[in-house]
Amino acid sequence: MKNLFKTSVDLIKYNSIFVQPIILLFIVLSFANGFILRVRGITIPFYALTLSIILLTIAVQSGWFYINSLAVKNADKEYKDKQERFVDVNQTFGKFFVGVGETFVKTLLADIIMLALFIGVCYCVFRWGMHHIGSPAVLFNMFNEVNMNPSQDMMTLAQKYYSPENTKIMLYWLGASWAVSNIFSFIFILYNGIIQLDKINPFKAIWKMVVFSLKSFFPLLLLFFMISVLNILLHIIVAISSINILLSALALLLMFLYINFIVFLILLYYERSKQKDNSDFRTELNREV
Repeated sequence: MKNLFKTSVDLIKYNSIFVQPIILLFIVLSFANGFILRVRGITIPFYALTLSIILLTIAVQSGWFYINSLAVKNADKEYKDKQERFVDVNQTFGKFFVGVGETFVKTLLADIIMLALFIGVCYCVFRWGMHHIGSPAVLFNMFNEVNMNPSQDMMTLAQKYYSPENTKIMLYWLGASWAVSNIFSFIFILYNGIIQLDKINPFKAIWKMVVFSLKSFFPLLLLFFMISVLNILLHIIVAISSINILLSALALLLMFLYINFIVFLILLYYERSKQKDNSDFRTELNREV
């Protein structure tokens, strides 16, 4: 695991240019959000703009995962000098639009599958929670008040909704939401990586993902736990940096680099695991011969 982290750090160090697509996407989405709010009451422009943003996001996702998967496949490649590495990195980055063309449909299907499954799981958990926990209406009302008036006194708001029963319901629902999101994230952590690295369709990738996850359950769980800890540390850094605009900008850049690092880490974990399995298989085959 230590070697995976070291190689992932090297990948993000030499391929830091790969964060450009997600930075540009973030900027576009930031501006688009304002336009969407302006045309919210106008049906056709609203849906047209929303659909365009969704398709753009999927296009960036497909091209970005594609070039990241190429970089991971070349992670062990040796270079004569820095110039050769620089040329190779730029050539890989230049294949971004090739990745969009090759994997856009697969990425779109994968996102639809994940969204449908997530909605289905959330609905089942919601129905179970309504029967065993109680209505989360108090939690929704509290969040709505915070969104409507973020500057209001939180102690007053807490006292308004406080009661032993309400507190119990809120804790149960927050715990259920946390559990569902984390379990779902753990199950699908390798999904896009399998689609890109193995070049298979999203339906076959689900079966391969399940088999691989069961086979490598504990190492994968350890990886997921480490990523979760790093996520917490990043959130702390972002929260602290909010006191200064310059620090906030640096923290935002760090966040993009961190996202790319995590993608490298996950893709590299799957690729190295495959290589190890193939090596073990060849060794066993040679013994039999």
